[in-house]
Amino acid sequence: FPVTIKVIGLNEDIVKQKQSIFLAQNKVDKAIKEAEKLTTAYPQNTRYIGQLADIYLSNGKEEKANELYRKILSIEPDNGYALLALADDYRNKKNYTEWFNYTLAAAKSPTLDVKSKLRTCIEVISSNQFGDEQKNKNYQLAKALTQANADEAATWMLLGDLYAQDTKFKEAHEQYEKAAIIEPGNYSIWRQMVICNSELRDNQQMLKDCERAIELFPNEALFYAYYTFSAQQLKQYQPAIDMALS
Repeated sequence: FPVTIKVIGLNEDIVKQKQSIFLAQNKVDKAIKEAEKLTTAYPQNTRYIGQLADIYLSNGKEEKANELYRKILSIEPDNGYALLALADDYRNKKNYTEWFNYTLAAAKSPTLDVKSKLRTCIEVISSNQFGDEQKNKNYQLAKALTQANADEAATWMLLGDLYAQDTKFKEAHEQYEKAAIIEPGNYSIWRQMVICNSELRDNQQMLKDCERAIELFPNEALFYAYYTFSAQQLKQYQPAIDMALS
């Protein structure tokens, strides 16, 4: 009688369990061999390559890890995970030019979560490693974030903060306005909008913003105070009195 042989493929869960056991026992080489089973069987699977790279990186084998991150990018050029890993490596090596380049690419990546993007971009923005070019690079990163993640209020807030720090309050207000549309219940956004109006002495816009903010935050005294002040400046005394008494 013919013998039927059932071929059983690799089971990812079993391989990962073995990896965890070997790593807990500090048997790094054996853990690596388990991970290599998956990368050998599925050489184009960037998730498996990334898992192997993580093992290398966690055990002080940075160069081997970086080779794998570059391999990931050869398969998926916009892989945010690999871009971020290489950006971190360049920062650690104090190669700040490449740190910025890879961070900018990560900011544009559609595969990386916005929290990770913000974290690494803020690290660059806060670093002051780029001298006269720092401001330009900050804007590049923030604008790349808004383009790649236009539906995230935090990206518009970051760009607004940069404009505000640069005393470009009109431009800052525009970014905060976009953030408020996405996340209207965020108190910090409205506060920043009101501060911009104050710096611009734009009492008309102040009234509009405070009116909307009061509907959202009826217990916040800040917006009542700014509304009353702006109404007085515009000689709209009755609205100022009504608001003061409300």
